[in-house]
Amino acid sequence: MTLSDTELLSYGLPTHNEIKGELTFWTKALAHAKHRTCGTSISRIKTKTQIHPPKKVENWLRSNNWSGNEATGNRATYRVAYVEFNVPTIATNDLHAAVSVWAGVGGDYSFGGSNAVLPQVGVFSQPTCTGSSSASCQYNESFWEIAGPKNDPGQMNLPLSQLNAGDRVYAYVSSNVNNDGDNYFFISNETVNNYNSHMDTSKVFSDSATGECIVERPGFLNGGLYDLADFNTNAGHSIELDNCTIGDRNDNQKGIGNWPHDGMQLWNTSFTYVMAQPGSIFNNGYNYSVYCTTYYNSCYNQ
Repeated sequence: MTLSDTELLSYGLPTHNEIKGELTFWTKALAHAKHRTCGTSISRIKTKTQIHPPKKVENWLRSNNWSGNEATGNRATYRVAYVEFNVPTIATNDLHAAVSVWAGVGGDYSFGGSNAVLPQVGVFSQPTCTGSSSASCQYNESFWEIAGPKNDPGQMNLPLSQLNAGDRVYAYVSSNVNNDGDNYFFISNETVNNYNSHMDTSKVFSDSATGECIVERPGFLNGGLYDLADFNTNAGHSIELDNCTIGDRNDNQKGIGNWPHDGMQLWNTSFTYVMAQPGSIFNNGYNYSVYCTTYYNSCYNQ
């Protein structure tokens, strides 16, 4: 690569040192990052990630809003998370429903303590009209957030030129890699070779005790949760999370299944039934799917 660090940063890309630490991801991601979305100011969108200590029961973490896997450890262990996925197609039978898919570092009070912090990047999806499965009835927004601090304003937009159901997305987040003093968020749409990024210099870093690739039931800005949107009804009610990779402070990159990790089930608010949970991890520890459970045949029945 012939660009200097200054030139890379001017294009919204990380420095050579960070690229070298995650070379496999960046080689693949930059092959499709032909055009950057520019000229759009950062603004808050209408949702917020809620973090809380999940319950560990029978080898599962139980949560009201997250499903997937998380690598676990002590504070200051993990610094990087990234994942690839297709923007889900969601059912349009509930305008109060939504789903988010993201990669993040930190945010689990059970490991990170009461002041856990979660930098994350991903895609939020919500139906905009009922009675149709048309893409015109689905709103998708790429976002970043630093969840956890008392002054967390919620998710901030990180717009792409196109973001439709079925588009292939790469999402990458790092927090204070090599003590560089920033949080870095990158998202790209491989389908149209477009990317965007944001560098945060607030000095509010991840607790770094966990790293996650998650399907989420999002929260409202003022508290409470959306219904969980039913997703990919023509593909087994599942979202496949590919190449879920977590990096530690020593630049070791592994599939999430190759770190100490826990699977997480998403339960309804009263913890009486499971709404979504991950399947087995495959592809040498890198890939897994999150499924709506068949308790009521649909995520929609809350």
